[in-house]
Amino acid sequence: MAARFFKVIMIDNQDLQRAKTQIIQATSNTMIETGHIDFGSFESIRRCASEIRNKEKYLHILINNVGIFQSKSHKTEDHLDPVMQINHFGPFLLTSLLIDILKESSPGRIIFITSSGAFLHNLDEKELPVIKPKQCENILSLLTKYYSSKLCNMIISKECSNRFQKYNISSNCVHPGMTNTQFLLKNGDYKSCITPVLTGILKLATQNKKQSADVITFMATSRILENTSGKYFVNYQEFIQPKIVNNNEYRHKVWKQAENTVYDKTI
Repeated sequence: MAARFFKVIMIDNQDLQRAKTQIIQATSNTMIETGHIDFGSFESIRRCASEIRNKEKYLHILINNVGIFQSKSHKTEDHLDPVMQINHFGPFLLTSLLIDILKESSPGRIIFITSSGAFLHNLDEKELPVIKPKQCENILSLLTKYYSSKLCNMIISKECSNRFQKYNISSNCVHPGMTNTQFLLKNGDYKSCITPVLTGILKLATQNKKQSADVITFMATSRILENTSGKYFVNYQEFIQPKIVNNNEYRHKVWKQAENTVYDKTI
């Protein structure tokens, strides 16, 4: 995005100054801003969104790229499951807090980074995502919870499309491809015993970070997608979504649960 001379605002719970310097050196684009946000804290998300709204006159593209596979902590400061809060409720809250500036800046795009593993979710039309923390989870339950959180990204993306397309704001989700990062190993208690195995497998089965970033940039900027909304992409191709995403009643329930979880005001 910086190489295309967009103004880029990067927010994370890590210090991004080094990344900012590297990006400026690589692209000669000095319009790079950084900010702090902790998606495990609704208070932090509100503070960050307020800073963006107060500082920026326009916001045309919002890329929700946050995600964890598991956490060493069993619950967030908001007493929720960390995976569900950071992957699902956090991006929902940030999007809702920035939607007004997106409307004012339209046309705009919202991009949710999801996973093709969402097809392996454990949700059905009779129950909402479980948000209470659990202890002593095994690898299978961790996987299904992560995939369910990624399904929630797809559900919220679809609902954003339905609600905001009339304001000339599109919303799509994308699986950019399995990427060679430390994502699966970063926060886990199990990593000491399987890191060598996973590291070897990941190197063989994944693409590099630039390839995945190129896919996300395509989703955010391509003129081909100007009139595309409510869709799911794998790499550069539109793909079918899990059947449950198209269930209007269930989608509304998941949206309402998110509203009730993050705050009492509807958007």
